[in-house]
Amino acid sequence: MINLSNSELHQLLPINLRDDEDIKAAAQAVDKSTHSIYSLADKLVFHSSSGIQDNEVLDALAVDLHVDFYDKNLPPELKQEIIDSSMLLHMVKGTAGAVEKALANVGLEGRVSEWFEYGGNPFFFRIEINESFKTEKDLNKIVDIVNSTKNRRSTLEEILIKRSLESNLYFGGIISTRNKIQIRPAAFKMPSIQQTKYYAGFISMRTRTIIKSEV
Repeated sequence: MINLSNSELHQLLPINLRDDEDIKAAAQAVDKSTHSIYSLADKLVFHSSSGIQDNEVLDALAVDLHVDFYDKNLPPELKQEIIDSSMLLHMVKGTAGAVEKALANVGLEGRVSEWFEYGGNPFFFRIEINESFKTEKDLNKIVDIVNSTKNRRSTLEEILIKRSLESNLYFGGIISTRNKIQIRPAAFKMPSIQQTKYYAGFISMRTRTIIKSEV
């Protein structure tokens, strides 16, 4: 029985092909890849990455589980979290929760607001990110993550970036007191200006009679 973990493909080729340099090089390349895969195969039978610290094994496990947006430069702890959540993420793809989880997997805190939550156009949505970005590449990465996990019907309308600015505020005040003294003239009594007035009236009536001559 041939053991593929340590066999050499070019030795299995027909004699008339073994001396062909191109075929020999191709066979050796296949051997190298096959041996690398089999060296990790026994470590990939468990789909939980808990406790695995070997970056090479974690990277291979990510390939085996088709983990989206996996970054080999991440620390082992974050790689484990991304790998362990990948199966659930594949199950809920196309939902707002899947987009938020995908962002969280790369260390971003984001919230999805669908169109009916903010009065937008139907089937549009926006994302609020609590992060600041240094380069345009970081922003493009978010767009790629969102487009790979959202449903096809929905369209990303905008990305809102929240920033916290810390500063010191100083307040000052002053207390001022004063006394107001008013000097008035001596009090005196006003003379009485009351008086009596009399009013009179009469009613006059008159009658006017006109006498005209006969014609």
